[in-house]
Amino acid sequence: MARQRGLRAQVGGVAVSLRRHLARATAWWAFRSPRAASAHLLAFAAAERNSELELLAAARLTPSDDRRASYVRHALDEGRHANAFFKRAHPDGNALFPDVDVDDLYQRLGERDFLALVFVGEARGAAQFRGYIDALGAAEPGRLFSGIIVDEDRHERDTWHHLVQVCHGDEARARQRVRTMILWMAWRRWHRAGRTMSSMLYAACMTLLFVACAPLAWWMKRTRPEPRGWAQP
Repeated sequence: MARQRGLRAQVGGVAVSLRRHLARATAWWAFRSPRAASAHLLAFAAAERNSELELLAAARLTPSDDRRASYVRHALDEGRHANAFFKRAHPDGNALFPDVDVDDLYQRLGERDFLALVFVGEARGAAQFRGYIDALGAAEPGRLFSGIIVDEDRHERDTWHHLVQVCHGDEARARQRVRTMILWMAWRRWHRAGRTMSSMLYAACMTLLFVACAPLAWWMKRTRPEPRGWAQP
């Protein structure tokens, strides 16, 4: 565990620590009502299901039997977490699990960077869950996060082991790939946010343009002479 904390300190430990503090500070808002808690847990369920599908795809493609088995075990855990979050979000069982997109990250990034990306995700997820545990304690859904955090820590250790393995035992290289993927994830979030903002900006501009042109259209309709001769409909 001490080695794991030392590793986090070398590969974005400040960001991980801030994530825990932020989760602890905002837990009251995230779980302020049953409806808000349900929406928040449903987002976690979708994220866990996405991870499950990405890991199953990686298990099909990896050339290593050892990593294939690890990916499958990890995917089974993620699927169990997704179901736990979903059942806690909808205890009545009347809702359908939301559709989840798969980005084919293993194929796009290659196994080395895929493992680095998974490592970052596990470290950040564990930090966020710990923040909620700090804030919620033994109350629900704090107990749910407490049960899942054990798996998250194991996934983080296993993923780091496989990443170093793919980097031919070079831990410095593995740390460098993790830092690169942290930047890639930041760029990806920025790119997605930019697309969302551009759509919203376009809609706002078109609405303003329509409102601004409405008086002109009304004036032209009132002042334009009636068509004569062949131009008359």
